Amino acid sequence: MKILLVICVLAAFFLSSDAVIRKLGTCENGRVSISCPFNRKIKIHCATYGRSVSTSKRCSTSSMRYQDTTCISQKSMSRAIQYCEGKRSCSISATNGVFGDPCVGTRKYLDVLYECVKKC
Repeated sequence: MKILLVICVLAAFFLSSDAVIRKLGTCENGRVSISCPFNRKIKIHCATYGRSVSTSKRCSTSSMRYQDTTCISQKSMSRAIQYCEGKRSCSISATNGVFGDPCVGTRKYLDVLYECVKKC
């Protein structure tokens, strides 16, 4: 799980300088909507659904106790690609129904790192 986060950070860092990488995020039960301009399509670089220690206060509520702060769904990337890759626009729900529940009893969030690339 930590490896996936490191890969996401490295992917964003090492991509060519002319690439415009965007990051969208939402709390559990929210929705991420991605849209590219005409003649462009979505390229997913990284997606994570769960929670990490570095963002332990993100999407928190005062009454919520976190059981696990280092959990990322194994389905994060595959679901983001399934819903968005190659399309001009898409929408992904940040729910356990889409990604599974990597940490039961913990409020999760979804982050998606993407760019709009030229259609071939």
